[in-house]
Amino acid sequence: MSRQRIALILPGGLDRASGRYIPVFESLITALAEHHEVVTYLTMQDAQPREERVGGARVVSLASNRTLGPLAHALDARKDCLNKGFVPDLVHSFWLGSPTLTGYGLARAFRTPLIASVCGGELIHLPELAYGGLRGLRGRARVRLSARVANRYTAGSNFLLAGVREQLGAPASVLPLGIDAGYWQHREPAGQATQCNILYLASLNAVKQPSLMLAVAAQLKEQCLPFRITCIGVDTLAGEMQRLAHDTGVSGQVEFLGYRDMDDIRLHMEDQHFILQTSRFEAQGIAIMEGVSQGLCPVGTRVGWLADQGVGLPPDSPGLAQGIANEIVRYWDDPALRHSRVQPLQTVVKAQNSKATATALQEIYSGLSSNR
Repeated sequence: MSRQRIALILPGGLDRASGRYIPVFESLITALAEHHEVVTYLTMQDAQPREERVGGARVVSLASNRTLGPLAHALDARKDCLNKGFVPDLVHSFWLGSPTLTGYGLARAFRTPLIASVCGGELIHLPELAYGGLRGLRGRARVRLSARVANRYTAGSNFLLAGVREQLGAPASVLPLGIDAGYWQHREPAGQATQCNILYLASLNAVKQPSLMLAVAAQLKEQCLPFRITCIGVDTLAGEMQRLAHDTGVSGQVEFLGYRDMDDIRLHMEDQHFILQTSRFEAQGIAIMEGVSQGLCPVGTRVGWLADQGVGLPPDSPGLAQGIANEIVRYWDDPALRHSRVQPLQTVVKAQNSKATATALQEIYSGLSSNR
């Protein structure tokens, strides 16, 4: 494939210092930059503009506090392109709404195609959780407009795409964001132990439903399973879950570690047996893929990537906490059964690595560029 100039638009996710870091994006940027000239524009990461190199690509953080939002960011990105002599052959935005509208402005300025990736709950609304991109008039207008302006759309899972395909105004395809196979080298599942170790790798927020995790813990305690749940993730609920754990009587079995960097997370995975997902909604589920790569058996709600693999229980199942706990006990009591779940999923994760994502994107890029 011929070398192309690719402009990526991200809201953020490359700030290691603050913890607002999404490693799959650095992996993807690195993989694309091996064969193309890549410039990444961040629209919401920093109050003041700055520039750095990430994975062989130039990363430009635009001032996040611009009054006119996407229009101002598109003009800022265009100015940077002209100053640096960078004329993009293609623009690729991640998340609908402001990032894609910024990408649309930049693509129009250079008369180049735009590809947009749906990365979360942009096109849903869960009023009971106050979650989704279709909340509020301004946000809803931006999201709905951005769902009509791209030449091509991608989504991280069949689960996500099935729910939003009819809302998109151009062809769409499933393209999971793959993990870095070099960093997440596959490990065999941990052996049987005196205690069942369960990892909960998610921010504590409403859509992740950490209260369901505590309900599962209560069910496991009732069934007299020796277990420990380790929770790693930013707490956005101001200690509510820690108080609920105490009130539920499981504070001795559930520990909350808060934010940890990726190296620390990988170390914590070494003696874990399960990774638990309790989300009401997931666009994909990269943390689950990372856990599977390290031999952890996934259990929980059947949303996102797990739904694509046919694993877990529907989030609206009656007796959901008890059902998840029963599954953990069943798989804990039968290590061979646990391995039989993990091994085929590891094969899928191996195939869906960051370089495979970059290769698939390059094919999409070539197709769009050849139709200009």
